[in-house]
Amino acid sequence: MDDMDTLARLRADLPDPDPDVLAAARDRLTRRMAEVPPAFERSRTSWRALLGRRLAIGVATAAAVAVGAGVLVTVAGTDRPSGHRPETGGGTSAAGTPYRAPTDASSALALAADHARTTGDPVVGKGQYLHISRNVWWGEYLDGVRFRHKFRTEVWVPADADGVWWWRETSLDTKFASAADERKVRASDPRVFTRSASLSSGHDGQPDRTPTGKPHVVGPQEPGWYYPTPRFLAQQPRDPRKLLAAIEAAVEPSSLNKGDRPTMAFQMIAEVFATGYAPADLRAALYRAARLIPGITFQRNAKDLDGRRGVSISKPAPYGFLRTEIVFDPKTGQFLGERTIVVRSIEDDAYLPVGSTYSETALSADVTGNPHLF
Repeated sequence: MDDMDTLARLRADLPDPDPDVLAAARDRLTRRMAEVPPAFERSRTSWRALLGRRLAIGVATAAAVAVGAGVLVTVAGTDRPSGHRPETGGGTSAAGTPYRAPTDASSALALAADHARTTGDPVVGKGQYLHISRNVWWGEYLDGVRFRHKFRTEVWVPADADGVWWWRETSLDTKFASAADERKVRASDPRVFTRSASLSSGHDGQPDRTPTGKPHVVGPQEPGWYYPTPRFLAQQPRDPRKLLAAIEAAVEPSSLNKGDRPTMAFQMIAEVFATGYAPADLRAALYRAARLIPGITFQRNAKDLDGRRGVSISKPAPYGFLRTEIVFDPKTGQFLGERTIVVRSIEDDAYLPVGSTYSETALSADVTGNPHLF
């Protein structure tokens, strides 16, 4: 008997979770989940969750296997909101000084750190919200078929720390390796193809309400590097060495992540960037902390999911299947997105050949009024 058999016995009398609720809670999954390679299959489980890379927008309310309840509403269409899109062309930096393109990871990170401080943060006035939007392609698995799903996660962070937060996740598109795969999934669960959105609201980064009043399965989480709230981030050191030490100290070693604290710290840094609300001085410190991590590679010409150009730094995951890339604009210090590349064959999965893009994202931010989603 393995761990999955044990879990199956524990939940034998429980109904299967509603796929809609699972989809609505995707961005609130597994902040404290160990790094897990894809050694088993589940009904409609994300590949990335199987591989243990946590993907979230805003603050993900974490649990190893629990998900928060949400409400699903059908939407006729979705267009990406206009957001902050850093410019990467031109001959001057954010500071107005002549720009010299970096040639290695160290110089790119140093440049981004300097310009993050100069660029600063969006000004969010009284009654306004920082609106963070992230487009995502990632993998799904259902009835023997692996396919890609596109969705958008959004979070509205109030200027008032005690104000109401808002979340929305919108399903956008699906892609299959073949028409036969698409037919099989459509016959098995047509809800996969529903254009829908899940909504929730809460406080201090923790959802506590849905339009229907349905209770959340996931309770309040302890703020930390696995669950970085704005208050938590404000308390962290800005000295790069002290900051990296604090992040590495939070890594929970396991046989799967092999106790590789530097690599896990790299992934946690990526996740803090991906919240979209790390303040400028912390972003600068994170870039400088990343310079201290060994084994980082550099790509001079990189693009995020939306085609915005920048540079990227990357490091293979401890279990060796994937390589995480952080895409950013060194001229502004702005985080653009992430990309995950397959670097080693995943069992016999022909749909994930070595060198293929496993998942990719693009993040943008702007300032809005209260969205009053419900």
